[in-house]
Amino acid sequence: MRGLTAWIAAMGLTVFMAACQQPDVPRDHFYRLDPGTPSAFSAPALPGTLEVERFTAVGLTSQRPVVYSEADAANQAFAYHYHFWEESPGAMLQDRMVDYLRAAKIANNVVTPDLRTNADYVVTGRIQRLEQVRSGGTKLQKVLGENGSAKGVLEIELVLRRAKDDTLLHHGIYRHDMAAEGSSVAQSVAALNQCLSKAYSSFLDEIKTKK
Repeated sequence: MRGLTAWIAAMGLTVFMAACQQPDVPRDHFYRLDPGTPSAFSAPALPGTLEVERFTAVGLTSQRPVVYSEADAANQAFAYHYHFWEESPGAMLQDRMVDYLRAAKIANNVVTPDLRTNADYVVTGRIQRLEQVRSGGTKLQKVLGENGSAKGVLEIELVLRRAKDDTLLHHGIYRHDMAAEGSSVAQSVAALNQCLSKAYSSFLDEIKTKK
């Protein structure tokens, strides 16, 4: 009898402990974009100082949580709870543009407004889309950011103007989408990297001859 009582008590304790055990809380993930390094010009196409302003964005796109949408419900957008950009998209794309144009040696100096210097040219940008588009997958996979298939979609508007008289020198809208190698958010970010590289490369090519 004692053995049976002890066994029942042990089983009860096991069930109680199992009920009290909580699942592991998903850890936060942080991502950054890097469009790569362009080839440098032999001489600046924009002699002087080029200032890159912080990119603008609205709604979910302006915030750090990674945005996603479903391919079969393109008019809806959502944000992940555990997947974030390292910094706000507006600041991140500004920083990447500064690095990109400096590496290209497109101007004698490439700066941000923080330096409060007199610029000869100004680049402004607006982020229209920066998101993962998901297709298929189970409900659990979607919650975890791992679905049937995915792609990265980027759309940005870029403007180059002459500072002294606000003359518009170039205006372009760059939209690229790239299939991800897998269904995870990290793989979609890698696809967005390629989209950003294409957008910045196209912009650079188009302003080579702008004066």
